[in-house]
Amino acid sequence: ERDRSGIVAHHFCRKALPGAKSVIKIFSPFRIETPFPWMLKSESFGMGKKKAEQFAHELEGCSYETILVIGSSGALRPHLKPGDTFFVSEIVSEAETIKIPQRFSGPSARLYTSARIIADPNEKIQISERLNADIVDMEMGFLWTAASESLRKKFVFVRGVLDASGHELDFKKASTWLRLPGQIHRYRSGMRSFLRDYIFRR
Repeated sequence: ERDRSGIVAHHFCRKALPGAKSVIKIFSPFRIETPFPWMLKSESFGMGKKKAEQFAHELEGCSYETILVIGSSGALRPHLKPGDTFFVSEIVSEAETIKIPQRFSGPSARLYTSARIIADPNEKIQISERLNADIVDMEMGFLWTAASESLRKKFVFVRGVLDASGHELDFKKASTWLRLPGQIHRYRSGMRSFLRDYIFRR
């Protein structure tokens, strides 16, 4: 390691797939979203629009060659399940569709970024049908919009499904909390396999 504040995964990067840079800095909204012990020093930047925009401004002028932003998402389509993981290829909204340049090959998804938690299964279906979106989060779109063109070229966005489209996210209900440990386990397992298969080679 060269940097106490983050990952310089030299033992992985030497074996990185074609297109990988020698230094990959890893970030996520929450530390719990990092699935590897060797990622424990990755940095978290917080949840939601304000934190994502602030994070983009803090990154401006950084020397990182590749900025890998990982995290969890909600499924908007019934066939997606916890643990399914994707590169973000497009960020969709009511106003526009933003195509994200792909630096790696692998399964990809269309992401809708919301300023609030989408808890109602019916609303998830409506968003999917209206915008042709696959998954939903609360950061990536705001992070991309707030970043400069030079910073965007360094981004690789990866999102894993944490909750299925049919699950209501009501944290006042015991059922939500009872599902959570299993969902986190499947999310982490899926993210770990995805990163090893498509970005890092063991």
